[in-house]
Parts: sequence; C-alpha cells; structure tokens
Amino acid sequence: QLRKLLLEIIHRIPCNDHLKKYVPQILSLMFRLLKIENEENVLVCIRIILELHKQYRPQMNEEIADFMKFVKGIYGNLPSHLPRIFEPRSQKKVKDLSDINVEVWLQDIFTVTTVLTDKKNAENQSVQYNIIPMGVQSLKVLAELPIIVVLMYQMYKQQVQNDMVEFIPLIMNTITLQPSAQH
Repeated sequence: QLRKLLLEIIHRIPCNDHLKKYVPQILSLMFRLLKIENEENVLVCIRIILELHKQYRPQMNEEIADFMKFVKGIYGNLPSHLPRIFEPRSQKKVKDLSDINVEVWLQDIFTVTTVLTDKKNAENQSVQYNIIPMGVQSLKVLAELPIIVVLMYQMYKQQVQNDMVEFIPLIMNTITLQPSAQH
C-alpha cells in the first residue's frame, strides 16, 4: 500500500522544469518496477511512463529497448498461460495465510483472487485477503500495454521498427486466442 501511495504521489507531481532533471531516474525506476510489482502498482507505473514521455520526450535508451522485449515476452507467453487463465477458480480456503506459498501461487493467478482463512473477524466472518497478481501476469496490465507501445513507436519510430515487426504478429495471435471448449 505504501509503495502504491508513493507511486501515486510521483504520478501527481506537476510536469515542470523542477521535475525535468529527475525524469531519467524516475523512468528507470518505473521500467524496473514493471517487471517485479503487482498489478495495481504496475498500472500506476504505466501511467507515469506515459505522462513523462508525453511531457518530456526523453531520448531513446536501452531501457526502452528492454521494455519492448519485455512486452513481446508477455504477449509471446500468453498462449501457454491461456488454459490457466480461463480455468474456473473458486475462493481458496486455508487455515492461515501462512499456509500458502505465495511466491508459487503468484505464478498461477492472473486476476485478483480471494483467500478465506479460518480466522474470524469481529462479526464472526472468515477473514479474507485479496491476492493481487503480478503485473507481468495481469490481464489489466496486458490491456494497457498496447497504449504505451504505440507511444514508443510514435516517439522512436526508427529505433523500435524491428520490435514492431515482431510485435504485430504477437498481437494478431493474441486476438485469435480462445479458451478451450471446457472453459
């Protein structure tokens, strides 16, 4: 929660000359966080990246090339995740949240998932937790990525042209994906 609040603060900082000298550092951090943060934080990072690129038009750098590879990887891996994305999921019940290996479980969730524990709250209801998926596996993030890819293409057309040649077939393949008949 604290990191999300800090990201929201960064997002709300007015784009002016005082911020300009910090843009490379902020963008570097945002590109790193895309790979390791949860869905909610990654969505804020994407908004920050978009806003800073629109306002300051930073020079093409290695992080942008890495970002394009990162996006291609997400879309390239999507067909292998498809069966797990659409399999029915019920609420998970556990004695205690510590009974779950969260690291392993995060590899298998693509949307916010509810976990009920045997612990009871003041109203004698099971205490529940919402597990937020990693940004790299989030369907919400997946939906936002094309916006930033288009911006990168508009700003760095020559430098990302080869990436776009590889990206377009991945998007076309994604559009044709369907869950199996059993899902």
